[in-house]
Amino acid sequence: MDVTSVQFQQTLKKLDKDRAYFLFCRSGSRSGTACKIMSVHGLTVYNLAGGISAWPR
Repeated sequence: MDVTSVQFQQTLKKLDKDRAYFLFCRSGSRSGTACKIMSVHGLTVYNLAGGISAWPR
């Protein structure tokens, strides 16, 4: 899902609130924004701090 998309808010309405969602992007910034928005909608979300760039190799 693209947090910058105009359809993002509509897509959130279709997600199951009984599930947890793990979010990531390259730096962790967009996924952090998405986590804030999604949690307001009652979803359980986790963000990969530092994004994919911080993932150990």
